[in-house]
Amino acid sequence: MCDFFVDEENEEDNDEDNDEDEEESEVIYLSGVALSGTVNKKGITELISRIKIFDRLFFFKENAENSEKDLIAVRTEEGERIGHVPEHKALLIDMMMDAGKRVYGRLEKKEPMGKGFKIVIGVYAREKKVPKGTG
Repeated sequence: MCDFFVDEENEEDNDEDNDEDEEESEVIYLSGVALSGTVNKKGITELISRIKIFDRLFFFKENAENSEKDLIAVRTEEGERIGHVPEHKALLIDMMMDAGKRVYGRLEKKEPMGKGFKIVIGVYAREKKVPKGTG
């Protein structure tokens, strides 16, 4: 079970991608995730050096080799693939995406580890606020 809470500290009132619908939404922190698929990845050092702490990252479903399940890939705003969410953490993100929620990540930590990097991201979703007096 995941504990949900509103992340007011990292919520940005002037996000470029806010639309009228999202003005009434809250940002909810879902989980922290250490990414997979970052070891021995060509160009990972340069890519990680360009990504800053709290940069926004995006989730995409991709077909996984040798598996019937999709992977949840993590990409930068420019579309560069960093890695993917481990299967045990991907289910929540997958369900939120299927439910039409805006799910995204923010880089929390990056540190060298062996031939790659340990990359930890926070996973966030936008949830509609319940109008006052209806709940």
